[in-house]
Amino acid sequence: MDNVTLFAIGALAFAAVSIAFTPKTAVFAGLIFSCAVVPREIVTFIAGDDDHSGMASAGLSLHTYSVFAVLLILVVGFSRLRGSMPISFMLFTSLAVVLLLVSWEQDVARFSGVLLYVIGFIAWAGSFAFARAFKESERIQQGFALTLFVIALAQAGKSALQLLGVRDVGTLISGGEIITRVNGTLGHPGTLAKALFFVLVLALPLTRSATKSIRVLSWSTIGLAMITIGLTYGRANIAATGVLLFVWFLFGMRVRLRTRLVIIGALVVAAIPVLLVVLQRSRFDPFGGSRPQLIPAALEQISREPWFGIGPNSYIAVVSLFDKYTKPDLPVHNSFLLMTAELGLILTVLFFVPIVVVIVRSWTARKARTARTARNRTYPADGYAIALLGAVPGLLLTAVTGWGLFSEFMLPLFMVCFGFVAGIISTPRRASKSPTMDPVSFSRGLATAPLDVVSWRFWTSDFWIWRPWNLRRTVVPVEDKA
Repeated sequence: MDNVTLFAIGALAFAAVSIAFTPKTAVFAGLIFSCAVVPREIVTFIAGDDDHSGMASAGLSLHTYSVFAVLLILVVGFSRLRGSMPISFMLFTSLAVVLLLVSWEQDVARFSGVLLYVIGFIAWAGSFAFARAFKESERIQQGFALTLFVIALAQAGKSALQLLGVRDVGTLISGGEIITRVNGTLGHPGTLAKALFFVLVLALPLTRSATKSIRVLSWSTIGLAMITIGLTYGRANIAATGVLLFVWFLFGMRVRLRTRLVIIGALVVAAIPVLLVVLQRSRFDPFGGSRPQLIPAALEQISREPWFGIGPNSYIAVVSLFDKYTKPDLPVHNSFLLMTAELGLILTVLFFVPIVVVIVRSWTARKARTARTARNRTYPADGYAIALLGAVPGLLLTAVTGWGLFSEFMLPLFMVCFGFVAGIISTPRRASKSPTMDPVSFSRGLATAPLDVVSWRFWTSDFWIWRPWNLRRTVVPVEDKA
């Protein structure tokens, strides 16, 4: 499909979602969809090296997800953006610009790499602010659930066409047998599986919604995503998905333990055909080809420039000069080593500080007593905490066995997921004086004052002390005007 047709369809879909679910929902849907389905390049301002291979584009380009990330900041509202940008990301950006000017080699590839990180930070802030709107509106939650379903359906549909021979599909030879691996619209099975993994993280908590349509859409999304991830036959991604689902079904579902164990057992039995193929791959290629041989060069490069690195999007260009195993599209298959080699220890630490904070706060929020709707279903704040904690082992596994988690459109999608969960479980600093209504408070004749966002200022107590957002509600009696 050419870009003109694609953008025309996208414009119609954007208008429909804006009318049905609010413009901010349409923009956030566009951001996720452009990352997980159509991460297209719109225009190139400065062309780069045609032979370049790295975590970002060779030249300075405008992508679909970049446009939606900036638009999201503009439409969510300034009040919701307050506190949404971690100070660590601000320091990262400032230091990266300084290094780009005075330390790193000044070329368009490194500038493109810095720009990708900035887009990721913008996506975090916009997703954080959107999460606040998400908590306030069932209509937005319905639009969000529909977006995740459409993403899973689009990738499952494209994968089905590939299996039927209508579209090109990837293959892998293992033990003399050809294994067909679907890659959806993203061009690589591993990338497809990672994108759908994030869709699962965002969809699982919605299965506890009080609204039937949201629950149905969410379970449909989970089913489609699970099948498609299985058909990629990626070992790390399937293991990551298995851990995520195990944690969710064991700790996130509000059913009896016996029922949860039965569901887990049924999933294991259903996954046996996929697991047999994965085991075959592991038997004939246990270490992933030349991946172990790429690690010494990465460690050597880190020892050469430990503090500030060589600049983002430049690993292969630099390391391939002294290492025969590092080649185009074949950097070290360890996202942490790759990032440290390019950015240095200081920028890498600045990047991961907010991520670690969200994980720690998710651990505390997993048992928070959250609000319940009139149908006695738990609000998904603690659900998102459990889902994120279930995703952490899988993210670590995919990060230490591959290099694509923090590259191109996967980096903005990663930041969207963590920024959204950070907004969902955010700690309020103070309550507003303007009360608003929610279904529970309305039924009890009470109004809850809207809460401010989490403080990311590490020198304040709010940064270090966790207080579940709902436990600090300010309850205001509602006057009876009847």
